[in-house]
Amino acid sequence: MAPQLVAGLAIVAAAYASRYGVQAWQAFKVRPPTSRMRKFYEGGFQPKMSRMKTALILGVRFHYTDINIFNRESTEADRVREAHMNVIVANHPDA
Repeated sequence: MAPQLVAGLAIVAAAYASRYGVQAWQAFKVRPPTSRMRKFYEGGFQPKMSRMKTALILGVRFHYTDINIFNRESTEADRVREAHMNVIVANHPDA
């Protein structure tokens, strides 16, 4: 009696596993294709660093309408200075 019960439970478990496997495979096939490689900023080297690239490196927001980020508000300048100091401290050889 016990071996038949174990066999029946194993068949039910295999049926549920295959059902969820088929559902997962169908969901996997439907999703849009993505590149397996990470996408990096595709900008070349320029003689002078642009404000947009600076904002990307420091992790602060940049808008094309910002003409001079240091003269707008003290909070913007403080955020840029704080982000710059964090980058300097993180990359310092004595840290």
